[in-house]
Amino acid sequence: MNLSSTKSQRIVFILCLINAIFWLIAQWVDVYQWKIAGAVYELLALFMLFLFVGTFAVTVIQWVKQKASFQSLSFLSLLVLFITFIILWMRE
Repeated sequence: MNLSSTKSQRIVFILCLINAIFWLIAQWVDVYQWKIAGAVYELLALFMLFLFVGTFAVTVIQWVKQKASFQSLSFLSLLVLFITFIILWMRE
């Protein structure tokens, strides 16, 4: 599989991974068990929510510009965001 990518697509993909890791760790770890971790989580949560929506919008635009190629890093970014959203939505 040859993933064609530009520098901006790699940056967006890395941001998608960071965002996914943040939300998944926040779901599986009790961040409020430690006061500092809870405070950091609260400070970052709104920013990460905006980042989630922003990276989704940018990724869709990049993917459409590539004529919806399934062998692109934009598609992989969309897949990461979609899987993260499904996991968060299905989790109670």
